[in-house]
Amino acid sequence: MNREQLLDAIRARLARYTTTGDPRPILARAAVREAEQLLALVPDPGRDVDVCYVVGGLYWCRWGEQGNGQDTSDFRGTIELMVHVHRDRPELVPQMLADMFDRSGHTTGALRAGAASNEGNRLFELHQRTGDRAALDQAITLLRQAAHAPGRDPDRHLHDAMGFSIALHRAVQLDNDPRVAGELVAWLYDVLADEPAEPADFLALLVSALTYRFAATEDPEDLDDAVTAGARLFATTEDPAHRGTVCMAGGLWLRHHENPGRTREVAELALACLDSVPVTSQDRVIHLGTVVAGLMEVVEREPALLDRTVELCREFSTKPGADPVSGRQGLLFTLRRRYQARQQPADLDECVDLGRRVVDALAAGDPERWPQLDALSADLGARFRVTDRREDLDQAIALGRQVVAAAPQVQYVNNLAAWLADRCQLTDDTADLEEAVALLRRAVASSPQDPQPVRNLAAVLELKHRRTGEFAALDESRSLHRRAAGL
Repeated sequence: MNREQLLDAIRARLARYTTTGDPRPILARAAVREAEQLLALVPDPGRDVDVCYVVGGLYWCRWGEQGNGQDTSDFRGTIELMVHVHRDRPELVPQMLADMFDRSGHTTGALRAGAASNEGNRLFELHQRTGDRAALDQAITLLRQAAHAPGRDPDRHLHDAMGFSIALHRAVQLDNDPRVAGELVAWLYDVLADEPAEPADFLALLVSALTYRFAATEDPEDLDDAVTAGARLFATTEDPAHRGTVCMAGGLWLRHHENPGRTREVAELALACLDSVPVTSQDRVIHLGTVVAGLMEVVEREPALLDRTVELCREFSTKPGADPVSGRQGLLFTLRRRYQARQQPADLDECVDLGRRVVDALAAGDPERWPQLDALSADLGARFRVTDRREDLDQAIALGRQVVAAAPQVQYVNNLAAWLADRCQLTDDTADLEEAVALLRRAVASSPQDPQPVRNLAAVLELKHRRTGEFAALDESRSLHRRAAGL
């Protein structure tokens, strides 16, 4: 028989013994012959852990049945073979033997830590190939043991620390468990405290772990710590993957943090890191989306970021892999903010053109259609006020009527009433004025504590007085102004 056949034969004997408790399969002379034949096929048993484990296991079971605690040939055979197993796969060795090997100096703590590291890395690779979660959990246990073992060579200790960190990070990615993330964060801080040079791989894992923990706990301090570590990482390495990790932390900070004193610093860090991610990289669309979403949250209080935000929104809106509708909506948002800040007609023209494309891309039943249609109406109305183009005002009113008919929210009514009042002043058509009054009366009735429709109705009634001379409209307007002031 060859090696595999002999291994299978001995394994079958051990399986029958452990299943039935009948010692005959392992005590038979044929069992010893099979073991001797197998060992003869292996020039150096110390390099074949499977053979050492199977034959050593056979000898161990035979000694347990007939050795009576004495130093027999079965016991000596067990020792000679299992010592190799203990060095490479210590978790497979019976505890009594493991303790004896340690006491006798056959294996040291460092060797056992090395064995745990090797097996942990093997199991982690198995998890990566197969997705086997049990393999990942076992890998973490062994790699934790190796990483925390005292007295290791510094380089080997750093290697084991990284192996444990990567495996634990994988568990955080899968489960988003804040306790596991907390263990990883604490461990990485300890490692970095012992490494003055702050290795980039560990810093990148720390930034990522803090970001994941924020996702689980929503503690803004985690984002503060993540961007602080990210700034150190940016200064340490130019690796695009590492800097992409900082992009994610910076983008999340901008979206969820409210520390105006640090906004510009974090935005500039996120942008600098994004610049390090090649335009052709598959990861760029992910980092780009995160940074753009963060910048959109802060451009109103940081207008100096408007131009860069518009530029990135343009890129994101045409990027393969990005949602083109949400990309165009983001570009629209930032263009509108820039127009409000600078009043550049070209931005408003682009908003109108882009707004039409966004609305056309939305299905009739999409709830996002109405706010986008209202925004397009507002852009057209704003452009009329700049250019006096009557067709823009007419389109703004037509779109506003569609929106209010389908979704009569107060803000939509306010906008439509404003355009109707503008057209009345342009044409002297009081029908538009009466429509605006009727719309705003319904808005006030539906939201009596909202001061905006009250003020708008007061303004339209004041306009009606100027156009028609009706003093009742003026009296009601004054009363409404007083009411709005009290809300």
